[in-house]
Amino acid sequence: MWSRKKVRFVLVLFSVSQWFLLVSACSKNETDNPLKEIKTNEAPRTKEALKVDAPDVESTQIIKPRWTDSFSLPGLLAEAVQNWTGNRGSNRDIGILMDKPWYSKVKVKTTEAEVAKTIGSCSEYFSVKTPDIRADNQNEQNAFLELQIACEAARLLADMKPSGKSFLDASVVDQQLPLEIPKIIAMSTSTSEFKVAMEDTSKEVWSDINSIRNFEKISDSQANYISDAGTQTITEIGRGDLNDDGIEDVVIVSQDVVEGGSYFNLRLFSMSLDQNERWVVIGQFPTL
Repeated sequence: MWSRKKVRFVLVLFSVSQWFLLVSACSKNETDNPLKEIKTNEAPRTKEALKVDAPDVESTQIIKPRWTDSFSLPGLLAEAVQNWTGNRGSNRDIGILMDKPWYSKVKVKTTEAEVAKTIGSCSEYFSVKTPDIRADNQNEQNAFLELQIACEAARLLADMKPSGKSFLDASVVDQQLPLEIPKIIAMSTSTSEFKVAMEDTSKEVWSDINSIRNFEKISDSQANYISDAGTQTITEIGRGDLNDDGIEDVVIVSQDVVEGGSYFNLRLFSMSLDQNERWVVIGQFPTL
């Protein structure tokens, strides 16, 4: 028979050994944890890791509106603007560009006006803008469209508010974009065919309409998407909250060109990526 002292001694030894086994197992689990390794080695972060680190809507983190070097209006003005700090400044500074003269004046016409008017700045453009405004001289229409898009983008950027949360990746122009973004961004040289495609409920995303056969990354904010319909150059212009939901939105431009043809078009979109990783269209110019 064991004495009580021997029994207590054995129990103490057993407890100590169990404690050492537990500590050893925990240390091993920490070593084998891939998330620990990513943090330690500072490896490139995956899309999933970015989602995990995104701040909550209730977070006090503020994401300021910002724009890329592809914001074209400053380069379309008659002369450089003094005190313009570019994308290092506040989006409120964009308002000073509205009254600055374009590099060239344009005579425009609408169905409402009996006489064509000459305009030479974004402010003058918005004062006479109608859905069917166009250059009086057809040869100037492409140049006028570029000025329109620049002015419309400038107004969006100036109206942006800080965001509390973002689901956007560092670069939205990637190979996956046609498989995810709504079909409204698809290219079509026929207005009637485009409207039919928009009404077809079996088609949801861009790649359902245009089969992208080649992708060319130009920069983090710009890429070419080549399909049988032509070449679309998608350019990110800026980011900020446009619809007061606290989530960061993005402004992009699609330049549509048919190789070897005379077709040219520019379209402006404001979009957002929600918490379910679904793209949502906020607005577009020109409208359908």
